[in-house]
Amino acid sequence: MTDEQAFHVLDETHILLFLVQFLLLLGCAKLLGLLFERLKQPTVTADILVGIVFGPTILGRFAPAVQRALFPGDPFQISMLDTVAWIGILFLLLVTGLEVNFASVWKHKGKALWISFSDIIIPIIISAGVLAFLPSRYMIEPQRRLLFVLFISTIMTISAMPVSIRVMQDLKLLRTDLGFLTISALSINDVIGWVIFTIILGAFAHGRPDFLFVSGIIFFTALFILLAATVVNRVVAGALGFIERRATDAVGYSLTAISLVGFMFGAIAQRIGIHALFGFFLAGLIAGEAGGLTEKTRSIISQMVYAVFVPIFFANIGLKIDIAANFDLFLVLLFTALGIGARFIGAYIGVVLAGAPGVQRWPVAALHTPGGEMHIVIGTLALELQLINQTVFVAIIIAAVLSSITLGPWLSLIIKRITPAGTIRIPAVATLDIAAGEKYDALAQLCRRASVQGNIVYEHVFRAARNREEGMSTGLGGAIAIPHARLPQIPRPLIIFGRSGHGIDWNSPDGIPAKLIFLIITDEQEPQIQLRIYSQLLRIVEREEEKRALIEASDSSKAVEILNDYLRVDSLNP
Repeated sequence: MTDEQAFHVLDETHILLFLVQFLLLLGCAKLLGLLFERLKQPTVTADILVGIVFGPTILGRFAPAVQRALFPGDPFQISMLDTVAWIGILFLLLVTGLEVNFASVWKHKGKALWISFSDIIIPIIISAGVLAFLPSRYMIEPQRRLLFVLFISTIMTISAMPVSIRVMQDLKLLRTDLGFLTISALSINDVIGWVIFTIILGAFAHGRPDFLFVSGIIFFTALFILLAATVVNRVVAGALGFIERRATDAVGYSLTAISLVGFMFGAIAQRIGIHALFGFFLAGLIAGEAGGLTEKTRSIISQMVYAVFVPIFFANIGLKIDIAANFDLFLVLLFTALGIGARFIGAYIGVVLAGAPGVQRWPVAALHTPGGEMHIVIGTLALELQLINQTVFVAIIIAAVLSSITLGPWLSLIIKRITPAGTIRIPAVATLDIAAGEKYDALAQLCRRASVQGNIVYEHVFRAARNREEGMSTGLGGAIAIPHARLPQIPRPLIIFGRSGHGIDWNSPDGIPAKLIFLIITDEQEPQIQLRIYSQLLRIVEREEEKRALIEASDSSKAVEILNDYLRVDSLNP
């Protein structure tokens, strides 16, 4: 082949076939994803199924000629799709880090640290104790059993935060105290789990757990994280804040800036000896801490990544692996039981040690059980580096999918058990005209009214409500915000309702200013009461007719009348 022929290796046939492949995979993944969304199931399962259908498992088995025509074994053609798939997974890790906002989580770390540490240490101990006796036939190099056991045990510690977030969104739990505690623990779990994983990965790639080599990885990884969290963090926060204030296309420029940080961190991580995936995850963490990055910008970036790139990555997995030929029932059942059981036990013990109310133990522990995308990502990386064989990889995929599918129905049953059906009698106040234009000024106004009507010390309720708001915004979107606080020895729950004519920026995912604001105050020992009130309020504001009536209510008595129809509230208005 001449130099000129080598230069023109990318011909029109390659481009045409790549476009057809992309069209089939993305189109079918999104169509099947719509069905899975209606079934309240994670769309990653739909993406993988599309790859399985077009790959050797189904199409290759029943129509091999068609499969080879659509997805030929030409290395150059394969590399085109692989490149897009890996860009997708790099950006998935970027978005995962972006969703964490670790600085806010760390301010309220208390209970979350207990849960996170327990959910890392205990699953590793349980998994390692079981996997130490795994037959050697499942290992590529049985002499490296220790590293294999450590690697798989680490996989068992990482929970799929995107899956848990999605399930909590479906059940309207994400912005509650239960949701905040869960996200806080999962965020810390992600960071620590990925650090442990990258260190083990470096040792695995080195070939043995050499003390000096592993010490070097730990040192340079710690230095990398330290510089990123201090020097780079300030630069990124300043840049994103400037973009949000000045740029006409804030989302576009923010995405560019975050992507550049991701590629820079990815290159540094790869050079250190850990994988570029950790660099992208760390870049997302740093960008997520930037105060100037709004929830709307985060949401748009996340939607872009999940809409185009992520489905291609997971569909591409099914194109390469014959699931049926590499299915091992024993290994699937073992990984599924270990994954769900070990993570549940670890998180449950953590919730108990943290002293959280008993009603939160089961739901928080259950929300730590899904494997989802992160297990598949780590498994794919291990397969690419020949650390595991295809049988182990298939077991990881199926166990991750099963743990994700079961979470929604399981958590629904738990929530129904801890929050019985029916309404509860709640005293409420309608404060229709909020003069404040800033979120915390409006919150202060609602808290002052609460202190009068509920005989509560203003400073106490405002501090609790503000601390909760700083951890995770309670703006739901659709012009609704439901801030809340739990205080000791509250005689009865209280709702303070406020309305803003122009709307107040509440950092909601859709960017729409909040016009209807409900401050919920309950006793800290009864989180289930908060959940019941929260769900009852949502049933009102999700109905456009009732929401419009509250916005257009002429006076406080009319607003309380609307609330009373659904909440059995008592009017405490003067």
